[in-house]
Amino acid sequence: MATHHDPAWLVILGRGELEDDVREMILQPDGQERVVIRTEFVNEIKRVGHYLASDVVVPASTYKPFGIVATEAIACRKPRVIGAQGLVGLQEQVISERSSQTGINVNGNDPNDIAWGLREALNDRARLRSWGLPAVPVRNRPSHGNKL
Repeated sequence: MATHHDPAWLVILGRGELEDDVREMILQPDGQERVVIRTEFVNEIKRVGHYLASDVVVPASTYKPFGIVATEAIACRKPRVIGAQGLVGLQEQVISERSSQTGINVNGNDPNDIAWGLREALNDRARLRSWGLPAVPVRNRPSHGNKL
């Protein structure tokens, strides 16, 4: 990503089962310069500060039926690159139609698709900023769950 969008930084908050794999990838020669991993507890004030400092939030979950990270990003008016595959509920938190776009849905199981989504998001900074503007009304959109 850094080669396409210098100076892009990747900040990872939290822990998970892939933490060791992520750390191993970062140790690769081209991966360590612009990556920060924070696995310690980050209180709400600092977490919101991270959202506000970000250009785009990437909760590329492969298993969550609901994601607080995406919801918090919406509240902070941040565009999102969302892992949206199968039953993952995060896809409902992005409007992908160009006229009111708030982010991009990607396959959270495919690192190449996530990278494509980030490149697409970062390609046009003005467009990226506009994706954050309509973010708050997304939470009022009916979800598929309302049809049950």
